[in-house]
Amino acid sequence: MIQNTTLLYVVDNTGVKTAFTIKVMGTTVARLGSLLVLSVRKTFVTRKVNKGDVVMGVTVTLKKPSKRRSGNVVRGDFNSAVLIKKTELEPLGNRVFWPVASELRVLGFSKIVALARNTI
Repeated sequence: MIQNTTLLYVVDNTGVKTAFTIKVMGTTVARLGSLLVLSVRKTFVTRKVNKGDVVMGVTVTLKKPSKRRSGNVVRGDFNSAVLIKKTELEPLGNRVFWPVASELRVLGFSKIVALARNTI
């Protein structure tokens, strides 16, 4: 369950390792495909985003099990997000290194699903 002050892993190639959740847009608890306001905590040496920057993100996997309409239950290894541009819903990075949930395509994040290695 992702809420305010949750630490997330960032699974794209923007150079960010972890990010801290400042605000969940719309509700108090995030689900798959929820928009988040994040603060960058740890970065790699080569980076597009610096430490301390405030960025937007979207949740792509959750540790909490989520139920699909077919009855299957999907659960990720950890809570993760992909950074997106503030004005558009396009990802900041060019690649997504971890599998993402297929529900993102229905929610309008088809570009993130296309950049990912595979979908869950």
